[in-house]
Amino acid sequence: MTASISEFPHRRAPAGARRWLSWAATALVLAVAAALIANAAQARPAYDAMGFLVWGQQALHLSLNLNGAPSWKPLPFLATAPYALFGRAAQEHLWTATSVFGSLVAVALAGHLAYRLAPRVRGRAWARLVGALFAAYGVATMGGFFYLALIANSDQIVVALLLGAIECHVAGRRKAALALLWLATLGRPEAFVFLALYAAWCWRERALALQPMTVALLSAPAIWFFVPLFTSKYLLQPSQFALGQATAIHGNKLIGVFDRLRTLTALPLQLAALATILVGLTRRQRPVIWLTAAALLWSLIELGFALHGFSAVQRYLIEPAAVLMVLVGIGVATALSSTRRPLFGLALVAVVALIVSLQPFTRTTSRYDHALISQAHTDAGVLHRLAALITADGGARRLRACGRPYSTLGYQSTVAWYLGLNVGSVYFDPRSAGRSHQPAVLIVPDGLGWRIRVLHPARADATACRRLDRSVSA
Repeated sequence: MTASISEFPHRRAPAGARRWLSWAATALVLAVAAALIANAAQARPAYDAMGFLVWGQQALHLSLNLNGAPSWKPLPFLATAPYALFGRAAQEHLWTATSVFGSLVAVALAGHLAYRLAPRVRGRAWARLVGALFAAYGVATMGGFFYLALIANSDQIVVALLLGAIECHVAGRRKAALALLWLATLGRPEAFVFLALYAAWCWRERALALQPMTVALLSAPAIWFFVPLFTSKYLLQPSQFALGQATAIHGNKLIGVFDRLRTLTALPLQLAALATILVGLTRRQRPVIWLTAAALLWSLIELGFALHGFSAVQRYLIEPAAVLMVLVGIGVATALSSTRRPLFGLALVAVVALIVSLQPFTRTTSRYDHALISQAHTDAGVLHRLAALITADGGARRLRACGRPYSTLGYQSTVAWYLGLNVGSVYFDPRSAGRSHQPAVLIVPDGLGWRIRVLHPARADATACRRLDRSVSA
């Protein structure tokens, strides 16, 4: 006698398992979206990211050398080193997709945090959803945020890690929060202050065992400093690349840092963030107070770096800007959750006014992003022509044999990547090649194409090397 399915009790998956499945499914969707976006936009690594790829290849051959730019960042190395196992082309595409994935995760987490931290009012779940959309919009449209993904940078990944740490803390997952803060510290040194403060809080509240906190606090600075100690001329060699940059703030550092933070987002969103902070302080809303404090602390740390001579460029301030956008989402959701008709009416009018005021900014951002995609297509073509030119000349080994490579500063790391060299092994002043009277290979951009010139080849190789002189145009 067979029993029907209805006779067996239905067992639902535990809440924790369902939550993890939900996060895993979301991550998978975002990963696929990142790969499709990177391919459609023809995103390609730029100066810093090419250096990250060089590190990965050097680590694969046990020859890591940090004497050339960019300055050392452990976080991208944790990805580009294992990616190098799959070959140079795969490494480039995997890292680019990872960078885009980090951007998408940051946008999604900003929205989810605003949804989660906004007040819960019966029948007003839609208000939290509207707030989440504002937070996600604010992060996605931050100045240069989309561009960072197109050039395969790592700063937007740090944003995702920090927002993820806040998410895990709110969910009561202290170990996960500590781990994400540790990873964020490997991407930006400013995050170490937050790692230390969080470890101190966990110790005070007895929320974590001492061992993982000790390991996190000791290993992060060790990775930052000990790796350069064995792979560069001296301990602080990588940090010297970030000093004296043309992008450094000239004039009042305090005004400069906060002006760069302010101009990352649209003015209406800045006003909305300010209103949220003022209301939150008045009502003593703990999420608003703590997020405001975090954004302010990061900005003050960046100010300290600026006073020390570092550049404090805008991309180092996208972390506090993202937190402020989460505050915007919380503020919008809070306003729309009011159960008093007069207040709800005013809130509705204010939100509609905010949406209308953002229209010019949205159109400008859309045009700018479209231009970035067009530029990415152009840049991809330029890199493709460089690879074709090197292949036509017999490959990287043959070019290296004819002399020291030279290129322009903007393409120093790119040429190093295609020739399989350390970035510091490529000179970035082609004019000096003629004065040195040493064998040199000039690989310089020519419009949208490239030109290779061989100068002062060794007498034994003169005939073969001069045959490499050629150019490829668009």
